[in-house]
Amino acid sequence: MNLSDVELFLMIVRTQSITKASELLFLSQPTVSQRLRALEETLGYPLLLRSKGLKRIELTQQGAEFLRLWHPLLHRHH
Repeated sequence: MNLSDVELFLMIVRTQSITKASELLFLSQPTVSQRLRALEETLGYPLLLRSKGLKRIELTQQGAEFLRLWHPLLHRHH
């Protein structure tokens, strides 16, 4: 796991969209999805619920806990 993957996750949460996050990060949507899946595999649990027709992303319980852990730490570095 590296910091850029955590920042990618935070951008997805901030924009509520993998597509929007990919645009802001200047990455393709498949690249963002692949990096998110790799992060989830490294952690051993899903961060987001994925369903057809969801307008906004939804965090799993583990995703919400991961967000609480990293969100304040990243803001100190910016």
